[in-house]
Amino acid sequence: MRKLLILAVVVFVGWYGWKHYPDLIAHRPSHEVVVRNHSDSGMMRVRVIVDGQTFVRDDLPNGAEAVFPFRVAHDATFQLVWQWTNREGERQWTGGTVAQGPLVQRHIMTVNGDDDVIYEREAKPQ
Repeated sequence: MRKLLILAVVVFVGWYGWKHYPDLIAHRPSHEVVVRNHSDSGMMRVRVIVDGQTFVRDDLPNGAEAVFPFRVAHDATFQLVWQWTNREGERQWTGGTVAQGPLVQRHIMTVNGDDDVIYEREAKPQ
């Protein structure tokens, strides 16, 4: 009886591995969001929120950029939240769209010193 149970477990594990092997090793492409600081001061507590996921960078000096790869399960919009190192208060921007579909893109958010965000998107090289 014990040998039969072990054989059943081995057969089940083999069948499961055979059926799900492509899912385990397949590389699914991912989108990418780039936050660029083109202001005269540093940014801190930078958060990008998309499709329920939050990506955080504690410090983003002037002229630097932060890159976050991500995947989405639904069509979504971006929310960017940050603080300046030399000014009080939290800044917020909402906009841009990312589609669930098979096309992956690089989403670029450039923040300037006037609290303006320039949003661009381009095809992500494979």
